[in-house]
Amino acid sequence: MKSTIRRVREAIRRRRFDGSGFAIALWALLFIGSHLVISSRVVRLRLTAPIGERAYSGIYSLVALATFIPLCFAFARHKRTGAMP
Repeated sequence: MKSTIRRVREAIRRRRFDGSGFAIALWALLFIGSHLVISSRVVRLRLTAPIGERAYSGIYSLVALATFIPLCFAFARHKRTGAMP
């Protein structure tokens, strides 16, 4: 039992942090968070009142693309790095 625990601890120490899980998690949180904030009823009404529904849809689409594209690139770059720690 001790040797197994010792091997696991050594494996954890040897594994270096390359930030792959962090990059994916960051862009995923930004993507989901931006959708939740921008599409909330209060924010949507405050944005559509001065700029209109069409401009709001354009801004919403730009924010979605600005967060989804980096998320795809982060995933593609790190998809073979193994399980996220």
